[in-house]
Amino acid sequence: MKDKEQGNGKSQGEYPSLFSRPLIFQFITLVVLVLFWGQSHFPVSAQEDAQERIDTLYEEYGRLKSEGKLDEAVCVGRELVELSGKHFGADHPNTASFLSNLAMLYYSRGEHGKAEPLGKRALKISEEQLGAGHALHVSRLLYLAVVYKAQGKYEEAKPLLVQALEFNKEQLGEGHMDTAKSMSHLASLYVAQGEYEKAEPLYERALKISEEQMGVNAPETGTMMNSLAHLYDTRGKFEEAEPLFLRALSIFEKQAGGDPMDAVATLSNLAGLYQGQGKYEKAEPLYRRALKVCEEQLGKDDPTTGTVVNNLANLYQAQGIYEKAESLYLRALRIREEKLGEAHRDTGLS
Repeated sequence: MKDKEQGNGKSQGEYPSLFSRPLIFQFITLVVLVLFWGQSHFPVSAQEDAQERIDTLYEEYGRLKSEGKLDEAVCVGRELVELSGKHFGADHPNTASFLSNLAMLYYSRGEHGKAEPLGKRALKISEEQLGAGHALHVSRLLYLAVVYKAQGKYEEAKPLLVQALEFNKEQLGEGHMDTAKSMSHLASLYVAQGEYEKAEPLYERALKISEEQMGVNAPETGTMMNSLAHLYDTRGKFEEAEPLFLRALSIFEKQAGGDPMDAVATLSNLAGLYQGQGKYEKAEPLYRRALKVCEEQLGKDDPTTGTVVNNLANLYQAQGIYEKAESLYLRALRIREEKLGEAHRDTGLS
């Protein structure tokens, strides 16, 4: 029943910024394509009205997301997809951007079944209209792979991750940060499949690139450290794991204006390391810190909050404190049933 993977709507061991912050809409870079596709759908005045409406909705969508009003953001995201399809065309790259953003919003809410078809459509459009090697297409390969992985569809995810890594190596170079992120994604899949010997060199290489390109105290480097430490913990390399977890946590806590959620995965994983060693007195305050951040940043009924609640319940069960454990298990189960549905994999773990 133990949930070792933890994050703000993200799978542990993955570089989080790709998946927690949906791709910015590509209006400026695609303006020439807009002129080509958009003219036949509306008269000039109607085109201007539609573009103005899209711009307004785009701003509203961003505001709602930043305020954590995700239900309302989903509604606006759907409207953006529909309006873009009518204004630019169903197969226009801008429509693909709206589809991709909505897909990742669903993903962040744990609604993977809704995210998958949108991600597929966005990927198909970008491949046909922009080309298989375009940066947006590579990003959407990663997006869809992450959605597949979250559903346990590892065989569908793997070729997408391999393809994205090869594109980044060829076009950006072995030492580019995007290449490191692709390595981390593929490593995460190998971890999920239990192929730890394949994952470890990828994580180690990704961390080295991040330290060289971003700096040893960059949040991206902290994320890579957390991923590698989590793998070391899984493989029983506790002496290697603990200092990496502590370094990553120090990086996140020292960030000026950083995302408080960045530390949640490391707090939970370090707590899990201590719990596995029977150091319960060290694990509990870390889980409680992670839970406090989740409740403040995401709300008490968010699926990620539910995961931390379940982790804390596991800790109490391991200590024989069954009343506390039962109460927390029931809370986690309620959150997951309400937010993810009874058929979801995480609900079954509660």
